[in-house]
Amino acid sequence: KKRKHSEFISSLPRKFEQEKFMEDVKIEFLKYLEISKERNDLKDFYRKDSSESKRLFLEKYQNKDFIFQKP
Repeated sequence: KKRKHSEFISSLPRKFEQEKFMEDVKIEFLKYLEISKERNDLKDFYRKDSSESKRLFLEKYQNKDFIFQKP
C-alpha cells in the first residue's frame, strides 16, 4: 500500500507466523473484492475459494525469505 519496502519489513512482528500472515492476506483479498466479513457470502467465499487463495498464497509466499528481499 504505497509503503517503502523497509517500512513494510520493520512493521512485521518479530515472530513471523505463516498462518496469521495467510489469514491477513485473505482478509485483504476480501476487502479488495469488497466482500464484507459480516456478509453471508463470506462463508461461501471461504468454502469455494479458500483452497484457491491458499494455493495462490503458497505459490507466492511459501518461501518466507521472499518478503525480506529488496524489490
